[in-house]
This record gives sequence, C-alpha cells and structure tokens, in this order.
Amino acid sequence: MKRGTRNAGRRRGAACLGALLAAATVPALLLAQASPPVPAASSPSLTNASSAAGPTDFGDVEAFLARVEAERKKGLGAETEQIARQWNGLLANDFTLLNAYKDAYASVKFEGTNKERASIKAWEEKNKAAFREEEFLAALRLHVRYLILTLMKRAGEDELAMKGTLEWLAAFPKDGERFRKVAGQDLLKRSLTDSPFVKAAEATRFVTGLANWATADLGDLPQIHRINVIGGLRALHDPRLFAEWDANLRLEEEAANREALVLKKQEFLRNRHPWVMWQAGKDFVAAGRVRQGVDLMVRALRENPRSDHYDAIVGEIRRAIADARQAKP
Repeated sequence: MKRGTRNAGRRRGAACLGALLAAATVPALLLAQASPPVPAASSPSLTNASSAAGPTDFGDVEAFLARVEAERKKGLGAETEQIARQWNGLLANDFTLLNAYKDAYASVKFEGTNKERASIKAWEEKNKAAFREEEFLAALRLHVRYLILTLMKRAGEDELAMKGTLEWLAAFPKDGERFRKVAGQDLLKRSLTDSPFVKAAEATRFVTGLANWATADLGDLPQIHRINVIGGLRALHDPRLFAEWDANLRLEEEAANREALVLKKQEFLRNRHPWVMWQAGKDFVAAGRVRQGVDLMVRALRENPRSDHYDAIVGEIRRAIADARQAKP
C-alpha cells in the first residue's frame, strides 16, 4: 500500500473518530453528572490478584510463559520467513533488485499525489548515473543480503547468521579503491532502520534489539566480525572464538593496508593492533586460559610500547595475575 493511501485512510479515520467524540461530548458529561460514583469494590484489587498457589509454586506461570513464548516465536518465524523470501527473491538479478529499491524508496519518501509522482521521476533522473554504477549495485546487494541475515538472527538461527556473516564479509571487493566506493555508500553506512526495504515492509521491529548483531556502519568489516561472530561465539562459550580472533586481526590488517595515508597505517600499528590483541587476551583469561591471555597482552606491549592503550593493558595484566594467584588453592 502506498504511503499516501495509508495517510488518507488515517485522516478519514481520524475525522470520523473526531466527529463521534464531538457528538458524544455533551451527553457523556450529563451522564457523568447524573450517575453515582462506581463503588470501589467493583474494581479488581491489585493486592488480591494472586492465585491460590503457594508462595513458591510458579508452575502455572512458567507453563503460561512457555506457551505464549512458543506462540510468539511461531508467529515471528512465519513473518520473518515471509519477508526473507521476498527480499531473497530480489537478488535474482540487478534489474529486479534496483527496481525494488526504487519502489521501496518512493513508497517511504514520497506521497502518492501527482506532484509527488513528478518528484519521484525527478529523483530517478537525478540518480540515473549512480544507479548504473557497479559500486552502488554491489552495495545494494550487500545491503539486502545483510537484511536477510538479520532476519535469520531475529528468528533465532544464530549459527546460520554467523556463518552467513563470514560469507558476507568475504563478498566485499578486495581492491582498496573499489572497497572504499562500495563501503562508503549510504546503504552500508546508515542504520538498518533507515533502510527503504525495512521501512516499506514495516519491519523495523525485526532489525532492532538484537544482541551480538551490528545494525549500522556495515563497511567496518573488523567491527562487524567482532560483534556478529566473536560476540556470538563468546555468548555461547564456543572455543571457536579464539581462532576467530586471528581472523579478526587479519581483517584489521587488510583494512590498514587499504588506507592510502601512511599516518593511518602507523595508527593501526601503534594502537589498533595492540587493542585487538588486548581484547583477545581478555577472552583467553575469561575462559580460564590465563597464561595464554597474559602472554598475548605482553606481546602487544612489546610490539607496541608507544600505544595509547599501554596503561590499560598493564592494568589488565596485573588484574589477571592477581586473580589467578587468588584462585590458586
């Protein structure tokens, strides 16, 4: 349904509701004056709302929660699957995908009036050249693929969402100049809630409030990997976490190598590199592999003694050693 049609329906509904309220105002006031107050006893008491079950017997509550959660998950799964199928169909070819993007954008940005239809044509004409660029189309494909992965995550398919994230990361161009053009597209920089596809499908609730899932600045590949993959494995206490830290460091190194400015590369060596090693070391320590974690953080200091994180890493090392000695029988 077009946005203009929906808005017109809402305005007609609001006008009818306003007329009904205006007509009911005077009789309602007279009725309120003539009627005696409702006895307090007729209202349910909040303090007497408890059942006859014992103070520690919550079996009925747990059964209720299990039932409604199962029903909600079933309904949510059906909705997300329907939208995912629709979006996945758009990836059949660039022509289908681009037309769907134009339709989605027009439905959320313009009204359905003749004046707005002229604005849509003007918008398409203005962006005609951009729509033909391979970098824009590549960003559009990556955007829709990520939306589908997000629906997987929402549906509770965490393993598939993590695996899909790794494949999605590998789909970015390797060439530095082309990568910057693709990753710099608004579709990948802005929040998923700003996506024309999400707005047109009224699917905002499906792409927000997700733990261990990035929803903005999708061109920052190392950060996406840390949130979606490392964060997900950490939550599961999955030992694959440690191998993924090696992969994350490689992603950071690739990002640094794509930088044209020497200062950016120096910044990586001085700060970003030790920061990643520090974060990985903390995960080793948290998993009980204290010596490996401490050695990793010490290596970060040795290789980058001028890092801005130097004091914080030293503090982390000292805490890990103190905790390990205190836990020793």
